[in-house]
Amino acid sequence: MTPDTTITRIAALPPELEALEALAASEGFNFMTRLLAEWRSFSQIDDDSATHAKPLTETAH
Repeated sequence: MTPDTTITRIAALPPELEALEALAASEGFNFMTRLLAEWRSFSQIDDDSATHAKPLTETAH
């Protein structure tokens, strides 16, 4: 049996991710840099359709 899954929209990333990104970049990993850059670019978009979208849920059968 699979538990219900709920996707929740968040308004901001935790501030600790900045330090994690710096550490990852200093060790040659740029995935955190890409993640934060994508988050910043998408957070600037006024996506009215996402605001009014129905919550996604997965229910067990």
